[in-house]
Amino acid sequence: MAIRDIGLSDIAKLVKPDGSALSFISTASGLAQGAASRVTGLLSAKASDVLQPGGITSILQKEGAIKTNPATNLSNIIYNPLENLASMSPMWTLSAVTIEQFNNPLSYRNSPKDLQYVVFASGGRFDKQRVSTAYGAPEYYVNNFVMQTAIAPTSKTGNTNAFKFTFDIIEPHSMGLLLQSMQVAAKNAGHPNYNQAPFILRLDFMGSSDDGKILSTIKPKFWALRFIKITFTVNEQGSVYKCEAVPMSSAGFDDAVNVAYTDVKLSLSDNGTNVGTVKDLLCTGENSLMAYLENQEAKAVTAEKISIPDTYIIEFPTKSDEYINSAGVIGVTKKATADPNKPVETKLTGKNVSVILEFGENDIGKAEFGLGKTTGGNYPFSRIGDTVDEKTGVVKRDNMTINPKTRTFQFTQQQKLTTIINQIILSSEYAKAALDPKNLVNDFIKWWRLDTQIQIKGVDPLTGDYAYTYVFRVVPFLVHRSVFSPATAGPMDYSELAKQVVKEYNYIYTGKNVDVLKFDIEVNNLFFTGINSSAEANSGKVGNQDQKGVVEAPGKETPNNKTATGTKALEVENGRRRVKKDPALLKKPTGGQRDQDTEQKVAEAFHQSFVSAGSGDLVKVNLEIVGDPYWMVDSGVSNYFARTSLKSRFLTEDGTLNYEGGDVFIFLTFRTPADIDEKTGLYQWPTKGKESPFSGIFRVTQCENIFNDGVFKQKLTCARQPGQSQDFKNSNPNNIANLANDKSKQLAVQSNGQEEKPKTNPAEEYAVNDKGEGIY
Repeated sequence: MAIRDIGLSDIAKLVKPDGSALSFISTASGLAQGAASRVTGLLSAKASDVLQPGGITSILQKEGAIKTNPATNLSNIIYNPLENLASMSPMWTLSAVTIEQFNNPLSYRNSPKDLQYVVFASGGRFDKQRVSTAYGAPEYYVNNFVMQTAIAPTSKTGNTNAFKFTFDIIEPHSMGLLLQSMQVAAKNAGHPNYNQAPFILRLDFMGSSDDGKILSTIKPKFWALRFIKITFTVNEQGSVYKCEAVPMSSAGFDDAVNVAYTDVKLSLSDNGTNVGTVKDLLCTGENSLMAYLENQEAKAVTAEKISIPDTYIIEFPTKSDEYINSAGVIGVTKKATADPNKPVETKLTGKNVSVILEFGENDIGKAEFGLGKTTGGNYPFSRIGDTVDEKTGVVKRDNMTINPKTRTFQFTQQQKLTTIINQIILSSEYAKAALDPKNLVNDFIKWWRLDTQIQIKGVDPLTGDYAYTYVFRVVPFLVHRSVFSPATAGPMDYSELAKQVVKEYNYIYTGKNVDVLKFDIEVNNLFFTGINSSAEANSGKVGNQDQKGVVEAPGKETPNNKTATGTKALEVENGRRRVKKDPALLKKPTGGQRDQDTEQKVAEAFHQSFVSAGSGDLVKVNLEIVGDPYWMVDSGVSNYFARTSLKSRFLTEDGTLNYEGGDVFIFLTFRTPADIDEKTGLYQWPTKGKESPFSGIFRVTQCENIFNDGVFKQKLTCARQPGQSQDFKNSNPNNIANLANDKSKQLAVQSNGQEEKPKTNPAEEYAVNDKGEGIY
């Protein structure tokens, strides 16, 4: 019984347990009436806006943009659609799919009726499609779901995509029935067992408005998974299954698939088309990487180790959402040719191969290697005394000829296929030209990223396992030049980048921080950018006698060049990363054609910075936010690709982040108080309430999606972009025009300025031993 229910006359009769009388203290507030009223000026929160079931909600339209400070240049910010719900529940579904459905994801994404072999579904859904065991169709529940996503390349994953799922499946009261349900679903879908079957994990967001109306938000999420570990324990509540899973497409990165178990020798060929290009060496040439892999499979068939060979395809799509060799997937771009009515079809020329494939036409695949009679490398059968035909440039020796555009690329066993692909591209003219400041696109460097997709071919009767088609996609990827900028680089113009940002988070004590649950800022003043211990032009002298001289590279600063790009750049308030020697760059050779000029060494150094950027940046933020479907990626996973939105390149038409074509950025605003005013009891704001200098554009490197006991939240790992205009003292934070911004000095490309006599013919491609004798 509450005190308010007792009459005032009876209050005096109340006593403590020891029999003494109660004492009363006045609790009247000393604040004037209305002093604690709402002062933010925001509208009251509500979730009564009716959302359309399925599809993209109106939240993503123009009227959903948050009104922000025009100085930040943020014009494409979108809301979290779950903010419109008074309550929300994640609805999980697990179902096996057939081979045809897995190869064509739209066959199960368009209609709930397409999932015919359901193991469980939250909320009593899909009852007619749920499989039954000998004990019926039990209910199962999902909890402690964690989805880890590497949004940006990392030192562990390289420039490939990476996902991992962990979650608990709870089976109340009984034991072991989940595995029976999965086995029945796999068998009904036509698979040998549940270990080999692809399972679709579907997530629907269901909620209600403040008046109790049931609402559906955006499109459901679908992930085609393979379980790599399932363990379960039994207690008084039933069975708890600890599950670990990865996307089916990640099988392309398994060591059994992605590792060369023999030495690899590739060579450029002159077959009349694509001579001397990256695509020639990787796909279409007689001695290409694809031909090598197909021949290895053919040998396994001949030895009767397998009866159905795996197929390896390397694609060069022009856009991140282009899947050229998709297995009948509707809705994705399949052709990369200028005229879709006349697709370019290429016959793979390796032994025992009769497959007709398309490989795409992006600039990476079309890049040449800049080979000629004055360049080095591994020539076939090169010897001293070879002569050069001055008219044709062809080296002649007796009845044998050497084409100056052909080279041999050698890689040792245990090399990963993804490493071989990267190394070949790094040897091309594309990688060298990409680092030319003149080729920057709005301060972005045109680089690449690798991902894999797989398609199931069928069961091999000899092994009892599936044979697959593995597709390695070399996707154009935009990298901000800040990952390779020296400490003396001036401010960078982020105005165009800010226009593409679609997510903003505020921690400014004004009521706007509705998304932020927790944040940790880490400032590492010992962080530095690593460079090789010797200049690129000087390294590798013994192994490479083909130094043709060094062209003066951009970025060299003379003592008199003390503009804002130089000494003033060191005055930034948040500091700049130092450039120091890094032993991590003293890595073993990964193979190739042996000839490495200065430009290739610089390209390799940039690639190392690209995959390691964010691992130790100067200002890092671990941001914990209210769950947002934007960060739950299902595009690029297991043969499905969502088109890029016209609103921003950081957004797909499904309303999720587009991480496949470039880095993803957000805008963070911090404004923290300095102290509490003893007279008013209010916060004292430094610099008249302006934002903290730690505010600005951050690059997102990792995302962790968490569902735990009904709570949906996400953890973002972010790195602050260096050289933002507000970092520079005595300058207008929103105007960088008054500071020098010479892009030719903004890349950490160094040169020793020394000139060497260039070679004149391939006969000079040899080294000299201790006795002065020529060796090859």
